This record gives sequence, C-alpha cells and structure tokens, in this order.
Amino acid sequence: MRFGKVFWEFLWLGCISFGGPAAHVGYFHRRFVVRLGWLDEATYARLLALTQFLPGPASSQLGFAIGRHRGGLAGGVAAFLGFTLPSFLIMVMVALYATRLPEAWLNGLVTGLKWLAVVVVADAVLAGGGQVYGVIPESLRDRELAHQGLTRLDVVGSMHERKALMADMADAFVALPGGPGTMDEIFEAWTWGQLGYHSKPCAFYNVDGYYDDLLAFIRKMSGAGFLKPEYAEMVIVADQPVDLVTALKNYQPPSRKWS
Repeated sequence: MRFGKVFWEFLWLGCISFGGPAAHVGYFHRRFVVRLGWLDEATYARLLALTQFLPGPASSQLGFAIGRHRGGLAGGVAAFLGFTLPSFLIMVMVALYATRLPEAWLNGLVTGLKWLAVVVVADAVLAGGGQVYGVIPESLRDRELAHQGLTRLDVVGSMHERKALMADMADAFVALPGGPGTMDEIFEAWTWGQLGYHSKPCAFYNVDGYYDDLLAFIRKMSGAGFLKPEYAEMVIVADQPVDLVTALKNYQPPSRKWS
C-alpha cells in the first residue's frame, strides 16, 4: 500500500513541480513536512544535508530518501519513478514530435517557457519560506500576466514607474540569464550606481557562462576608454549562489562619477 501511496504523491509532484533542484526542495518540504507530516523538520534537514555530499541532482536524491523513509526501499524506488516519469515522457514526446509542429507553435511554446521561468523562481522562493515582491504595469496586469500568489504585488501606470519603484525597493540588483528587458534594467541600475544615485550592488549571475561574451564586451569598453576600470570592476560576477550572496554582502561602492 505504501508503495502506491508514495508513487502517486511523487507522480503528482512530478507533474506540477517546475524548476530545478532548488525549487523541488521547496515543493518537497511544503508537501511532505508541512502538509502530509511524513517527516519532521529535523529529519528533513538531515536528509537534505546528506544530498549535498552526493553527486547528481539533489532533488532526485532527496525524493528517494523521503520515499525510503516512508516506505523502505520500495518506497524509495516508488518516489524516484513517480517523480521522474512525467519529465521522461515529455522529453520522449518532444524528441518524437517537435520537428512536426508548425514554427508558430514552437515560438509560442518558447515564449510561454520564458514566462514560466519567472514563475518558477518566484514559486521556489515562496516554497522555501521567502518573500517575493512584484511590480507590474497595469497593461500587463490587465492581460492576466500577474502572479497571484506573491507576498505583495504593486500595480503601476508604466514601465518607467515600475523600474523606479523596483529600484527604490531593492537592496541589490542581480541579472539572471535573460533578454533585452533584463539588460535594460541591469545596465540602468549600474549606470545609476556610477552616478551616485544609489550605492547598491549590481551583479550578473553567470549561469553556465551565459554572460561570458557580455563581460568580454564590458572589458572592451573599459580598454577603449569608454568605461573607467573602477566602474567596470564595481559589477559583481558569480556563477555560484553562495559566492554571489557573499559578494553582495561585502560590496563597497566606488567613488561617484564626476564627483
């Protein structure tokens, strides 16, 4: 009986849990500690700590450990199978049918996944007990693009008002991998920092070398004389979360430009 119960619980999570291991850890805690009470906080913390010393994705290892805790070895196997089955089936379907879909459908799918990435980050923070604050223009809110589960959501009249309010609320500015909108926001925050409008850190979270080419261009700006070295170096670059947070905490702003 426990094999089936564990399998269905993890199959359900496998169908609705988006994001990477960090997000999954939050989903597991909310489901199996808070809601179902399968294990207490201390046990969950021990299992989570153990996964940090093992190779491979922490979410799969943690899921197996929770299943084993609940139903023995069979429960661990049930958890692993249930959680990984949905993504495996989706990958098979994509491999078989993606080339047969019209290009417009594929473009729509990619656009949807971009929006989903933002939702995944917000949900992972909320699942981990954090707080998420959002600022959105009325025009996007009216198109039903607002996340309804945030700690707080401010609706403003324009993108200019949005950026101004975000800058005022923020303690730091971190650019995750993104497109033109991300570039616009991080470069504006960086420029404001140079001019002394704020003394908050600006950073690129350089996942898998995503920003390597951009960072090379920034160095080229500096070498060509368009950017003083101290202002090029004021931007934090990190590819690991712990390193990023440490650098943000230790940030010291340079002297104000033209002061």
